[in-house]
Amino acid sequence: MLQYLDKALTDCETLATHPDPTAVSQDWLGACQTVGNILLGMGLVEESQNWQRMSLDFEPDTVRFYAASGWLYIRCEAWEKASYFYERMIEYQPDNADIYCRLAKIYNQLGDYKSESETLHTLLSQQPEMAAAEGHHQLAKVLEEHGLSDQAIACYEQAIASEPEATLSYYALSELLIKQGQSQRAIELLAQLTQQIPDDATAHYRLGRVYRQAGQYETAILSFRQALKFDADLHWAYMGLLNSLLQLSRWDETIESCRGIIHFVGEFPWAYCFLGNALAKKGELAEAAKSHQKAFELRGWERCAEREYEFSHTWFSENISLWERHLLPLNEPDERSPIAVLSLGSSDGSSLCWLVDEILRCAGDRLVCITEGASQQLQQNLAKLPESDKVSLEIGPLQPLLEPFADAEFDVIYIQSDRKQGNYLNTLATQAWQALKPGGLMFFKDYQWRDETDPAQSSKPGIDAFIQSVSSQVQILHQSHQMILKKVVQEITVQEITVQEDVKEEDALHA
Repeated sequence: MLQYLDKALTDCETLATHPDPTAVSQDWLGACQTVGNILLGMGLVEESQNWQRMSLDFEPDTVRFYAASGWLYIRCEAWEKASYFYERMIEYQPDNADIYCRLAKIYNQLGDYKSESETLHTLLSQQPEMAAAEGHHQLAKVLEEHGLSDQAIACYEQAIASEPEATLSYYALSELLIKQGQSQRAIELLAQLTQQIPDDATAHYRLGRVYRQAGQYETAILSFRQALKFDADLHWAYMGLLNSLLQLSRWDETIESCRGIIHFVGEFPWAYCFLGNALAKKGELAEAAKSHQKAFELRGWERCAEREYEFSHTWFSENISLWERHLLPLNEPDERSPIAVLSLGSSDGSSLCWLVDEILRCAGDRLVCITEGASQQLQQNLAKLPESDKVSLEIGPLQPLLEPFADAEFDVIYIQSDRKQGNYLNTLATQAWQALKPGGLMFFKDYQWRDETDPAQSSKPGIDAFIQSVSSQVQILHQSHQMILKKVVQEITVQEITVQEDVKEEDALHA
């Protein structure tokens, strides 16, 4: 139907731009009714009625025509055509800020970020009095995406100045300030927001999160509790509270809080995960194992309890949904080739058992784990696997033991070494990359681990340096507390290295 709509709107445009509108009034009536009938056939009832009303105009309203046509193509997601009509609207209404903002959004959909930025710059520089907070916020996002952090910060600040309760601009600016290492400024900004909107639970939660990231755990706890005062169902605030309590080694208070959440709020897997880790810190290993089994059961891994795996300290239950999203497709072909997985390190043994139970289900599948030390608990859990012969455990230094493996041998490589320093991970990943098949996935367990004594040796700089070194062969699938990469067959440019999925706002480890 879209081709008929294109033809009908072309006819309407000829009439709408006629030098003598009164001379075409009768033709305008029929042309608008034709568009209305086409829209009715497309199921766009409200839009059809609008065009039927337009047909009753004595003479064409050119601006109204371009606005209605542009909106139709937005509804149809025909962005190129939508951009044409909004560009024409600007010719007729150059002072209309809404048109600039909408056109900028259309350019964004087209991936034409240069035109998007130029459109917003035109609005904000030539007509600043016409731009609302939304326009400044939108331009700030574009500038941030292009790495122009200082300009983005200025635009976010202008958005806030235009609308003091523009919460999204506060949140986006605080995140950008944190990335720039300006945590104190982010704290001051969010504290200002909580004063502007004192009953906004999300604002208090965000403030608590920045306090926690800055290591100010006591103050973070106060903010998280204030958030829960205004919204008792804000799960991220519970996670932030529990995380801060753990950081302060307040095991009893963490345990009591977890049990209160489970009893009064709900049986959430993350609550059992925190409970298990707090119990393990107190040495109550049997109870810790039961809590983790419950967390895994709620995440869909029922075999964990059935086979009586015992894990004392693990966060892996919070990663299962992420892993399923990327690994379950490996099992979709009815007749697939055997899957080979390599784990470099064994700091979280639950991930190994889960891989064998849930992913490596076919004959010929195998898991190789190279680790500098295998705990008794890990060996006991692996022995409980019905197909323990699928697992090969090699104990010793990772890099020498990795050397014998052939190029392009593994479908999945998981780097979970106890050594998390950036330089080491860069070197290890570079060596392991050769053993990864084209199309294979590489997981990093601790992308956001921080070395408090030497920040330059935190995990992130080393992993980022590795990604840059293989930039023509890598696609980033996920980036948060964990990093997931895909080894692409064709070469891509550095500019095309983008995160391919929306990252959840938070996770239990970093709430």
